[in-house]
Amino acid sequence: MRKTIFITALLAALFIAVAMAGYEPAPVVEPDGVDFDPNLAPSPVIAAYQVYVGDLLADRICIVEPDKDDITLTAPLITIGVRTQIVYSDYIEYKYNWSYEPNEAEIGLHYVDLEARDEHGATSNATIVIEVLINHPPVFIGCRN
Repeated sequence: MRKTIFITALLAALFIAVAMAGYEPAPVVEPDGVDFDPNLAPSPVIAAYQVYVGDLLADRICIVEPDKDDITLTAPLITIGVRTQIVYSDYIEYKYNWSYEPNEAEIGLHYVDLEARDEHGATSNATIVIEVLINHPPVFIGCRN
């Protein structure tokens, strides 16, 4: 079961890596006094996962802040963990680790709405999709021949 989750997470990570290959945030041209939104890249739906009840799902969300402001990430359903940041000359890249361990009441499809808010109130939103599955046990049957 954990092997299936690992493979699913690996495929999701590979999909994100391919989508972000060569991704460079656009140069910021900022008029004085304008506060740009933090950017969640590469698109509004940034990832999709499948996880079985009781298994741990974990990954990372990356956010670029072109104004170099501090940001806060909110996301219902998932647990936000350690945040790291890399400061570049034109922007800051924030990386948030997150995890989710579903129970039987959470079986089904979930759209997790993410919101990144900078210290001046500018926001950006994205979504991750998580499908929670139940793992049915093998069933012994009578052999036909």
